[in-house]
Amino acid sequence: MVGLGILGAALGLAITVAEVLFRQVSLEIRWAPNETTSVTLGTKPVYIGGGDDHAYVAGLPQHAASVVLEQGKIQYIDSATGKRTDLKDGSKIKIGKIDLVVRAKQ
Repeated sequence: MVGLGILGAALGLAITVAEVLFRQVSLEIRWAPNETTSVTLGTKPVYIGGGDDHAYVAGLPQHAASVVLEQGKIQYIDSATGKRTDLKDGSKIKIGKIDLVVRAKQ
């Protein structure tokens, strides 16, 4: 049992370290001054809005906006208008009570 516990802990640590090392672009979601979540960006959108979105904002419809990494470009997409805004490392977006910050390795 102890061996399986150690193996499980080592595997979890290895996955976490690999994600941090190979993460190219992430979206930092700031819920409150000392409460943040980091989501790796890729071709699958990170959704912002109501419902079961990655970043829940009260009062918004489901999938109100998204952030995606496509062909090396980071973009914020407003679902209502379809407007795409290019983002870069350090770009900040405020939606309701949350702040989104793009983190990209140089």
